[in-house]
Amino acid sequence: MTLRINQLKMMLAAVCSSLLVFSCTAEQPSYNYGALKAQFSSATFDVEAGGTISLPFAVVGVEGAELELSAQASSPDASVSVSADIFYQGTVEFTAPAVTAGETITVTLTVTDAAHKRSAEAKTQVQIGASESLAIALKNAIQSVALKPSGSFTLPVVITGSDNVNVSDAVQIEVSSGYSASFQWDNDKKGGVITVHAPSALSDKVSVKMTISDDHSRTATLDVTLAVVEVTITAGAANCYIVKPGSTLTINAVEGNSADKVEFDSAELVWQDCVAMVKSVSAGVSDNVIVVELNSGLSGNAVVAAKKDGVITWSWHIWVCDYNPDEDPMVWTSSSSGKTYTYMDRNLGAASAEKYSHLSFGLLYQWGRKDPFVGADGVMSSVFVK
Repeated sequence: MTLRINQLKMMLAAVCSSLLVFSCTAEQPSYNYGALKAQFSSATFDVEAGGTISLPFAVVGVEGAELELSAQASSPDASVSVSADIFYQGTVEFTAPAVTAGETITVTLTVTDAAHKRSAEAKTQVQIGASESLAIALKNAIQSVALKPSGSFTLPVVITGSDNVNVSDAVQIEVSSGYSASFQWDNDKKGGVITVHAPSALSDKVSVKMTISDDHSRTATLDVTLAVVEVTITAGAANCYIVKPGSTLTINAVEGNSADKVEFDSAELVWQDCVAMVKSVSAGVSDNVIVVELNSGLSGNAVVAAKKDGVITWSWHIWVCDYNPDEDPMVWTSSSSGKTYTYMDRNLGAASAEKYSHLSFGLLYQWGRKDPFVGADGVMSSVFVK
Protein backbone atom coordinates (compact mmCIF):
# COMPACT_ATOMS: atom_id res chain seq x y z
CA MET A 1 0.00 0.00 0.00
CA THR A 2 2.81 2.35 0.91
CA LEU A 3 4.60 1.52 -2.36
CA ARG A 4 1.52 2.21 -4.37
CA ILE A 5 1.02 5.59 -2.68
CA ASN A 6 4.61 6.57 -3.36
CA GLN A 7 4.25 5.46 -6.95
CA LEU A 8 1.10 7.56 -7.27
CA LYS A 9 2.90 10.60 -5.84
CA MET A 10 5.72 10.13 -8.34
CA MET A 11 3.22 9.87 -11.19
CA LEU A 12 1.39 13.05 -10.08
CA ALA A 13 4.72 14.88 -9.82
CA ALA A 14 5.63 13.80 -13.37
CA VAL A 15 2.24 15.06 -14.70
CA CYS A 16 2.63 18.43 -12.96
CA SER A 17 6.14 18.73 -14.32
CA SER A 18 4.86 18.05 -17.84
CA LEU A 19 2.08 20.64 -17.45
CA LEU A 20 4.59 23.18 -16.22
CA VAL A 21 6.84 22.57 -19.23
CA PHE A 22 3.85 22.81 -21.62
CA SER A 23 2.71 26.09 -20.03
CA CYS A 24 6.14 27.66 -20.44
CA THR A 25 6.64 26.58 -24.02
CA ALA A 26 3.10 27.78 -25.09
CA GLU A 27 3.74 31.56 -24.24
CA GLN A 28 4.24 33.68 -27.40
CA PRO A 29 7.13 36.18 -27.68
CA SER A 30 6.17 39.95 -27.36
CA TYR A 31 5.66 41.90 -30.71
CA ASN A 32 8.48 44.25 -31.70
CA TYR A 33 6.65 47.52 -32.65
CA GLY A 34 8.48 49.78 -35.09
CA ALA A 35 8.95 53.55 -34.95
CA LEU A 36 5.84 55.75 -34.70
CA LYS A 37 5.83 58.69 -37.15
CA ALA A 38 3.47 61.58 -37.96
CA GLN A 39 3.61 64.13 -40.78
CA PHE A 40 1.48 67.03 -42.09
CA SER A 41 0.69 67.18 -45.79
CA SER A 42 2.54 70.49 -46.14
CA ALA A 43 5.22 72.40 -44.30
CA THR A 44 3.24 75.66 -44.58
CA PHE A 45 -0.40 76.75 -44.89
CA ASP A 46 -2.04 80.14 -45.44
CA VAL A 47 -5.27 81.51 -43.99
CA GLU A 48 -6.86 84.91 -43.48
CA ALA A 49 -7.33 86.45 -40.05
CA GLY A 50 -10.23 84.79 -38.24
CA GLY A 51 -10.42 82.05 -40.86
CA THR A 52 -10.49 78.28 -40.32
CA ILE A 53 -8.39 75.79 -42.29
CA SER A 54 -7.95 72.00 -42.21
CA LEU A 55 -4.36 70.75 -41.85
CA PRO A 56 -4.23 67.13 -43.15
CA PHE A 57 -1.83 64.65 -41.49
CA ALA A 58 -0.93 60.97 -41.59
CA VAL A 59 0.45 58.60 -38.93
CA VAL A 60 2.58 55.53 -39.80
CA GLY A 61 3.74 52.67 -37.59
CA VAL A 62 0.31 52.24 -36.04
CA GLU A 63 0.27 48.40 -36.28
CA GLY A 64 -3.07 48.12 -34.51
CA ALA A 65 -2.02 50.11 -31.47
CA GLU A 66 -4.40 52.48 -29.68
CA LEU A 67 -3.07 56.04 -29.98
CA GLU A 68 -3.81 59.36 -28.33
CA LEU A 69 -3.65 62.48 -30.55
CA SER A 70 -3.46 66.09 -29.45
CA ALA A 71 -2.52 69.42 -31.07
CA GLN A 72 -1.21 72.76 -29.85
CA ALA A 73 -0.72 76.18 -31.46
CA SER A 74 2.14 78.50 -30.56
CA SER A 75 -0.30 81.42 -30.22
CA PRO A 76 -2.92 81.45 -27.44
CA ASP A 77 -5.24 83.41 -29.77
CA ALA A 78 -5.48 80.50 -32.22
CA SER A 79 -7.58 77.39 -31.61
CA VAL A 80 -6.98 73.80 -32.78
CA SER A 81 -8.83 70.49 -32.65
CA VAL A 82 -7.94 67.00 -33.95
CA SER A 83 -10.06 64.49 -35.84
CA ALA A 84 -8.88 61.14 -37.29
CA ASP A 85 -10.23 57.90 -38.71
CA ILE A 86 -9.54 54.35 -37.44
CA PHE A 87 -6.23 54.38 -39.31
CA TYR A 88 -5.22 57.63 -37.61
CA GLN A 89 -5.28 59.67 -40.83
CA GLY A 90 -7.02 62.99 -40.21
CA THR A 91 -6.87 66.76 -39.89
CA VAL A 92 -6.12 69.45 -37.38
CA GLU A 93 -8.82 72.14 -37.61
CA PHE A 94 -7.05 75.48 -37.14
CA THR A 95 -8.83 78.80 -36.50
CA ALA A 96 -6.67 81.90 -36.83
CA PRO A 97 -6.76 84.89 -34.47
CA ALA A 98 -9.48 87.38 -35.47
CA VAL A 99 -7.22 90.39 -34.95
CA THR A 100 -3.58 90.30 -36.01
CA ALA A 101 -1.01 92.37 -37.82
CA GLY A 102 0.02 89.24 -39.71
CA GLU A 103 2.01 86.42 -38.10
CA THR A 104 3.24 82.84 -38.49
CA ILE A 105 1.93 80.28 -36.00
CA THR A 106 3.43 76.83 -35.39
CA VAL A 107 1.02 73.91 -35.00
CA THR A 108 2.34 70.79 -33.26
CA LEU A 109 0.62 67.40 -33.49
CA THR A 110 1.56 64.89 -30.76
CA VAL A 111 0.87 61.16 -31.17
CA THR A 112 1.25 58.89 -28.12
CA ASP A 113 1.17 55.08 -27.81
CA ALA A 114 1.19 54.74 -24.02
CA ALA A 115 0.90 50.94 -24.02
CA HIS A 116 4.14 50.54 -25.94
CA LYS A 117 5.89 53.65 -24.72
CA ARG A 118 6.08 55.30 -28.15
CA SER A 119 5.41 58.88 -29.25
CA ALA A 120 5.89 61.12 -32.29
CA GLU A 121 5.50 64.80 -33.20
CA ALA A 122 4.74 66.65 -36.44
CA LYS A 123 4.98 70.41 -36.95
CA THR A 124 3.73 72.81 -39.61
CA GLN A 125 3.63 76.58 -40.04
CA VAL A 126 0.41 78.55 -40.64
CA GLN A 127 0.88 82.03 -42.10
CA ILE A 128 -1.90 84.45 -41.07
CA GLY A 129 -2.83 87.46 -43.19
CA ALA A 130 -3.21 90.82 -41.46
CA SER A 131 -6.73 91.60 -40.27
CA GLU A 132 -8.61 94.62 -41.62
CA SER A 133 -8.56 97.64 -39.34
CA LEU A 134 -11.79 98.54 -37.58
CA ALA A 135 -13.22 101.60 -39.33
CA ILE A 136 -16.44 103.58 -39.70
CA ALA A 137 -17.32 105.80 -42.66
CA LEU A 138 -20.27 107.53 -44.30
CA LYS A 139 -22.06 105.26 -46.75
CA ASN A 140 -22.48 108.17 -49.15
CA ALA A 141 -19.92 110.86 -49.97
CA ILE A 142 -21.82 113.94 -48.83
CA GLN A 143 -20.63 117.41 -47.88
CA SER A 144 -23.90 119.18 -47.05
CA VAL A 145 -27.42 118.53 -45.81
CA ALA A 146 -30.72 120.30 -46.47
CA LEU A 147 -32.74 121.16 -43.37
CA LYS A 148 -35.73 123.04 -42.10
CA PRO A 149 -35.53 124.61 -38.63
CA SER A 150 -36.13 121.89 -36.00
CA GLY A 151 -35.88 119.31 -38.78
CA SER A 152 -33.73 116.20 -38.93
CA PHE A 153 -31.46 114.32 -41.31
CA THR A 154 -29.94 110.86 -41.47
CA LEU A 155 -26.40 109.68 -42.14
CA PRO A 156 -26.08 106.02 -43.19
CA VAL A 157 -22.69 104.60 -42.13
CA VAL A 158 -20.75 101.42 -42.89
CA ILE A 159 -18.49 99.46 -40.54
CA THR A 160 -15.44 97.58 -41.86
CA GLY A 161 -12.98 95.28 -40.09
CA SER A 162 -15.71 93.82 -37.88
CA ASP A 163 -15.59 90.25 -39.25
CA ASN A 164 -14.99 87.61 -36.56
CA VAL A 165 -15.11 90.20 -33.76
CA ASN A 166 -17.86 91.54 -31.52
CA VAL A 167 -18.61 95.25 -31.83
CA SER A 168 -20.14 96.83 -28.76
CA ASP A 169 -23.79 97.90 -29.04
CA ALA A 170 -22.89 101.05 -27.15
CA VAL A 171 -21.64 103.93 -29.28
CA GLN A 172 -20.55 107.46 -28.45
CA ILE A 173 -21.98 110.31 -30.52
CA GLU A 174 -21.07 113.98 -30.22
CA VAL A 175 -22.78 116.71 -32.26
CA SER A 176 -22.64 120.50 -32.47
CA SER A 177 -24.27 122.54 -29.71
CA GLY A 178 -28.05 122.65 -30.04
CA TYR A 179 -28.20 119.45 -32.11
CA SER A 180 -28.92 115.94 -30.81
CA ALA A 181 -28.27 112.54 -32.35
CA SER A 182 -29.06 108.84 -32.01
CA PHE A 183 -27.86 105.68 -33.74
CA GLN A 184 -29.61 102.53 -34.97
CA TRP A 185 -27.60 99.42 -35.93
CA ASP A 186 -28.38 97.34 -39.00
CA ASN A 187 -29.29 93.71 -38.31
CA ASP A 188 -25.84 92.43 -39.30
CA LYS A 189 -24.00 95.22 -37.44
CA LYS A 190 -22.09 96.08 -40.60
CA GLY A 191 -23.44 99.60 -40.42
CA GLY A 192 -26.39 101.66 -39.32
CA VAL A 193 -28.00 105.09 -39.44
CA ILE A 194 -27.20 108.23 -37.45
CA THR A 195 -30.24 110.47 -37.03
CA VAL A 196 -29.46 114.12 -36.24
CA HIS A 197 -32.10 116.55 -34.96
CA ALA A 198 -31.59 120.27 -35.62
CA PRO A 199 -32.49 123.21 -33.37
CA SER A 200 -35.04 125.89 -34.31
CA ALA A 201 -32.18 128.24 -35.27
CA LEU A 202 -30.03 126.57 -37.89
CA SER A 203 -26.25 127.01 -37.98
CA ASP A 204 -24.31 127.13 -41.24
CA LYS A 205 -22.61 123.82 -40.43
CA VAL A 206 -22.92 120.83 -38.12
CA SER A 207 -20.26 118.48 -36.78
CA VAL A 208 -20.93 114.80 -36.05
CA LYS A 209 -18.46 112.51 -34.26
CA MET A 210 -19.17 108.84 -33.61
CA THR A 211 -16.90 106.29 -31.87
CA ILE A 212 -17.28 102.49 -31.77
CA SER A 213 -15.22 99.73 -30.11
CA ASP A 214 -14.86 95.94 -30.28
CA ASP A 215 -13.93 93.12 -27.91
CA HIS A 216 -10.26 93.39 -28.91
CA SER A 217 -9.90 96.90 -27.44
CA ARG A 218 -9.91 98.51 -30.87
CA THR A 219 -11.77 101.76 -31.54
CA ALA A 220 -12.81 103.59 -34.70
CA THR A 221 -14.07 107.15 -35.10
CA LEU A 222 -16.14 108.97 -37.71
CA ASP A 223 -15.64 112.73 -37.56
CA VAL A 224 -17.38 114.87 -40.21
CA THR A 225 -18.43 118.48 -40.59
CA LEU A 226 -21.27 119.16 -43.02
CA ALA A 227 -22.57 122.41 -44.46
CA VAL A 228 -26.20 123.13 -43.56
CA VAL A 229 -28.46 124.46 -46.32
CA GLU A 230 -31.88 125.69 -45.29
CA VAL A 231 -34.82 124.34 -47.24
CA THR A 232 -36.60 127.17 -49.07
CA ILE A 233 -39.85 127.30 -51.04
CA THR A 234 -40.08 124.22 -53.21
CA ALA A 235 -40.22 124.72 -56.98
CA GLY A 236 -42.96 123.10 -59.03
CA ALA A 237 -42.47 119.58 -60.31
CA ALA A 238 -40.41 119.39 -63.51
CA ASN A 239 -37.46 117.66 -65.16
CA CYS A 240 -35.71 120.94 -66.03
CA TYR A 241 -35.40 124.23 -64.12
CA ILE A 242 -34.25 127.68 -65.29
CA VAL A 243 -32.37 129.29 -62.39
CA LYS A 244 -30.50 132.58 -62.06
CA PRO A 245 -26.80 132.51 -61.09
CA GLY A 246 -26.11 132.65 -57.34
CA SER A 247 -29.60 131.48 -56.36
CA THR A 248 -30.80 128.47 -54.39
CA LEU A 249 -33.21 125.94 -55.88
CA THR A 250 -35.26 123.52 -53.78
CA ILE A 251 -36.54 120.62 -55.89
CA ASN A 252 -39.52 118.56 -54.85
CA ALA A 253 -38.12 115.04 -55.31
CA VAL A 254 -40.83 113.54 -57.50
CA GLU A 255 -40.61 111.81 -60.87
CA GLY A 256 -41.04 114.46 -63.55
CA ASN A 257 -44.40 116.20 -63.40
CA SER A 258 -45.99 113.40 -61.37
CA ALA A 259 -46.69 113.13 -57.66
CA ASP A 260 -44.63 109.91 -57.34
CA LYS A 261 -41.97 110.46 -54.71
CA VAL A 262 -38.39 109.47 -55.46
CA GLU A 263 -36.69 107.11 -53.02
CA PHE A 264 -33.26 108.45 -52.05
CA ASP A 265 -30.77 108.74 -49.22
CA SER A 266 -28.31 111.19 -50.81
CA ALA A 267 -27.92 113.63 -53.68
CA GLU A 268 -25.02 114.64 -55.88
CA LEU A 269 -23.84 116.66 -58.86
CA VAL A 270 -23.62 114.42 -61.95
CA TRP A 271 -22.01 116.97 -64.28
CA GLN A 272 -21.70 120.71 -64.94
CA ASP A 273 -20.36 122.48 -68.02
CA CYS A 274 -19.09 125.49 -66.07
CA VAL A 275 -16.45 124.84 -63.42
CA ALA A 276 -17.53 125.77 -59.85
CA MET A 277 -20.98 126.93 -60.96
CA VAL A 278 -22.71 124.54 -58.52
CA LYS A 279 -21.79 125.29 -54.92
CA SER A 280 -23.55 122.33 -53.29
CA VAL A 281 -26.18 119.64 -53.83
CA SER A 282 -27.89 118.57 -50.61
CA ALA A 283 -30.44 115.90 -49.79
CA GLY A 284 -33.34 116.69 -47.49
CA VAL A 285 -34.66 113.17 -47.08
CA SER A 286 -37.11 113.93 -44.28
CA ASP A 287 -38.64 116.77 -46.38
CA ASN A 288 -38.33 114.85 -49.69
CA VAL A 289 -36.36 117.65 -51.34
CA ILE A 290 -33.06 118.24 -53.14
CA VAL A 291 -31.48 121.68 -52.56
CA VAL A 292 -29.05 123.09 -55.14
CA GLU A 293 -26.90 126.11 -54.25
CA LEU A 294 -25.28 128.11 -57.08
CA ASN A 295 -22.30 130.46 -57.03
CA SER A 296 -22.77 134.01 -58.29
CA GLY A 297 -21.56 135.21 -61.68
CA LEU A 298 -21.44 131.79 -63.37
CA SER A 299 -23.85 130.46 -66.00
CA GLY A 300 -24.21 127.11 -67.68
CA ASN A 301 -25.87 123.74 -67.26
CA ALA A 302 -25.79 120.92 -64.75
CA VAL A 303 -27.49 117.63 -63.99
CA VAL A 304 -28.11 116.72 -60.34
CA ALA A 305 -29.39 113.40 -59.07
CA ALA A 306 -31.03 111.68 -56.14
CA LYS A 307 -29.40 108.38 -55.15
CA LYS A 308 -30.42 105.34 -53.12
CA ASP A 309 -27.66 103.02 -51.90
CA GLY A 310 -25.29 104.61 -54.40
CA VAL A 311 -27.60 104.17 -57.41
CA ILE A 312 -29.25 107.12 -59.20
CA THR A 313 -33.03 106.96 -58.81
CA TRP A 314 -33.93 110.25 -60.56
CA SER A 315 -32.20 113.30 -62.00
CA TRP A 316 -32.89 116.90 -63.01
CA HIS A 317 -31.42 119.35 -65.52
CA ILE A 318 -30.51 122.78 -64.10
CA TRP A 319 -30.20 125.60 -66.68
CA VAL A 320 -28.38 128.50 -64.99
CA CYS A 321 -28.79 131.80 -66.88
CA ASP A 322 -30.17 135.34 -66.71
CA TYR A 323 -32.54 134.60 -69.59
CA ASN A 324 -36.27 134.75 -68.90
CA PRO A 325 -38.38 133.15 -71.69
CA ASP A 326 -41.46 135.13 -70.64
CA GLU A 327 -39.87 138.57 -70.99
CA ASP A 328 -39.11 138.60 -74.73
CA PRO A 329 -40.73 135.60 -76.39
CA MET A 330 -40.60 134.98 -80.13
CA VAL A 331 -44.04 134.83 -81.77
CA TRP A 332 -44.72 133.33 -85.21
CA THR A 333 -48.01 132.91 -87.06
CA SER A 334 -48.47 130.27 -89.75
CA SER A 335 -49.70 131.79 -93.00
CA SER A 336 -51.41 128.57 -93.99
CA SER A 337 -53.19 127.68 -90.77
CA GLY A 338 -53.30 131.05 -89.07
CA LYS A 339 -52.10 129.48 -85.85
CA THR A 340 -49.75 131.50 -83.66
CA TYR A 341 -46.81 129.89 -81.88
CA THR A 342 -44.76 131.31 -79.01
CA TYR A 343 -41.27 129.94 -78.40
CA MET A 344 -37.83 130.84 -77.00
CA ASP A 345 -35.22 132.78 -78.95
CA ARG A 346 -32.57 130.13 -78.18
CA ASN A 347 -32.17 126.40 -77.78
CA LEU A 348 -32.68 124.75 -74.40
CA GLY A 349 -29.48 125.11 -72.39
CA ALA A 350 -27.98 127.82 -74.63
CA ALA A 351 -25.80 130.44 -72.95
CA SER A 352 -26.49 133.02 -75.66
CA ALA A 353 -28.81 133.85 -78.57
CA GLU A 354 -25.95 135.13 -80.73
CA LYS A 355 -26.13 133.78 -84.27
CA TYR A 356 -23.37 131.31 -85.25
CA SER A 357 -21.93 131.30 -81.72
CA HIS A 358 -21.40 127.87 -80.18
CA LEU A 359 -22.93 129.33 -77.02
CA SER A 360 -26.28 129.41 -78.80
CA PHE A 361 -26.30 125.72 -79.69
CA GLY A 362 -27.61 124.56 -76.33
CA LEU A 363 -27.56 120.94 -75.25
CA LEU A 364 -27.85 117.66 -77.12
CA TYR A 365 -30.84 115.36 -76.61
CA GLN A 366 -31.53 111.75 -77.47
CA TRP A 367 -35.05 110.60 -78.27
CA GLY A 368 -36.59 108.93 -75.22
CA ARG A 369 -33.95 110.23 -72.83
CA LYS A 370 -35.10 113.01 -70.50
CA ASP A 371 -31.63 114.25 -69.46
CA PRO A 372 -29.42 116.12 -71.95
CA PHE A 373 -25.83 115.60 -73.00
CA VAL A 374 -23.30 118.44 -72.87
CA GLY A 375 -23.47 120.65 -75.98
CA ALA A 376 -20.80 121.55 -78.51
CA ASP A 377 -17.78 123.60 -77.42
CA GLY A 378 -16.90 125.25 -80.73
CA VAL A 379 -17.82 126.14 -84.32
CA MET A 380 -16.01 124.81 -87.40
CA SER A 381 -18.31 126.41 -90.01
CA SER A 382 -21.12 128.93 -90.14
CA VAL A 383 -22.60 127.37 -93.27
CA PHE A 384 -25.82 125.46 -92.67
CA VAL A 385 -26.08 121.97 -94.13
CA LYS A 386 -29.31 121.36 -96.04
